[in-house]
Amino acid sequence: MDLSAVKAESLGVALLDHRPSVVKGRRKPSLTGYMRSCAGIPYPMSTTTGCNFIDEIAINMTESLNRSNTKATKVSTNFKQDENTVKQNLFNSESEKKIFIVFRELHTDGYGIQFLYYDFDVSVFDNSNKTIAFKQFHEKRKLGGNAAITNGRYKEYMPKAIVKLFEDVLNDTAILDALNN
Repeated sequence: MDLSAVKAESLGVALLDHRPSVVKGRRKPSLTGYMRSCAGIPYPMSTTTGCNFIDEIAINMTESLNRSNTKATKVSTNFKQDENTVKQNLFNSESEKKIFIVFRELHTDGYGIQFLYYDFDVSVFDNSNKTIAFKQFHEKRKLGGNAAITNGRYKEYMPKAIVKLFEDVLNDTAILDALNN
């Protein structure tokens, strides 16, 4: 993940999984999306490690920021926590800036053609915990596959799509300006 445009000296990072299927216990936090059979039956797909999907993104994001000379600290979260609890834990971090992402949707699905569905909010806070940026991200992106060739190379394009999504988010003008100024 290339987050080299982020120039904050230190950054607290908290990503909260509030996807309804996870919060209600219908799916595990490792859920990445669905693959469908020829009959259209959805089969859940999970991270290859079996670990929490949102946590893996947070780890990747934090490591990428640290490689780019931003001292990033990941704040541990759990899908059972409410936003205010996580936000307070984030505020307790000793970071110059803080970024908080709350996920309502993040998964793949499709019949033949795969799509990435996402819906989340990004908040950036300064060192006095004042909100300096807020933006909602909600979209459906085509990933790959087609009706004739089925899902295509899911294990290749799914990770690339997630990396691209979070590069786009952290390089978004409003988010980047808040992180860097």
